Amino acid sequence: GSEGLNEEYARVVAVETSALEWSATPSATVHRKRVFRSGPQESGRVTSVVRFGAGSSFHEHPHPEGEEIFVLEGVFSDKRGHHSSGAYLLNPEGFCHAPSSENGCLLFVRLRQYPGQDRLQLALDSKALDWSAHSEENDGEAKTTAHLKLLYSQPEYPDSTYLAKIEEGNTFSREFGSGGGELFVVSGACSSSTTLPSASSDPPSSSDPPASVFMHEQHGWARFPAAARVAFTATGPGACQLLLRDGAVQLARGASA
Repeated sequence: GSEGLNEEYARVVAVETSALEWSATPSATVHRKRVFRSGPQESGRVTSVVRFGAGSSFHEHPHPEGEEIFVLEGVFSDKRGHHSSGAYLLNPEGFCHAPSSENGCLLFVRLRQYPGQDRLQLALDSKALDWSAHSEENDGEAKTTAHLKLLYSQPEYPDSTYLAKIEEGNTFSREFGSGGGELFVVSGACSSSTTLPSASSDPPSSSDPPASVFMHEQHGWARFPAAARVAFTATGPGACQLLLRDGAVQLARGASA
């Protein structure tokens, strides 16, 4: 049906994909777990975890309003080559490909959430990029809270995508702008504590809504509303790696917003 999925844009939405069943796609050897959909079943704006079985392939197809892929496991192939785990692919409108996977792969995919004719086309190996330290001030002291890798930003568009690596026990704070934000946990686990701005400009008071707190396991997904202040804490064991997108809500809502 035309029933959407997780289209509540004004509150935090979190989904643990590990708890979802795999569902069929138009290709017999490809399965998906959808976390968001707006519009028609097979042609709407969609965010999913997608599993290609060994020997999977699709016919050549276009991607209206673009496509974004992060390779989580295995090797994903198309006419630009073979993309292994850590690869970040952006395919703008007008790009056609016939993807396949010889031995199978696991992907995080956003469809129709990369609109614009002059968007960059990217095929990055994120593992080859350098981490840059991000520090935050606490009690007058600057402390490194995370390491970041910028994957995508373009001056003429409001969204950007980056990886954040947070060591166990550390907290990385992020204030999402008017376009909101999205999280996908590439590895490890974290919690998020989100504070939304109150309607008044008064200083915070006890009547302000409490922060909403969620736990996110590996391959968990979440969306944060416009102007959300979010504290991400790596809950362990070990560090967590997060794929974060600023401006995601705006793009999920589409041009009609």
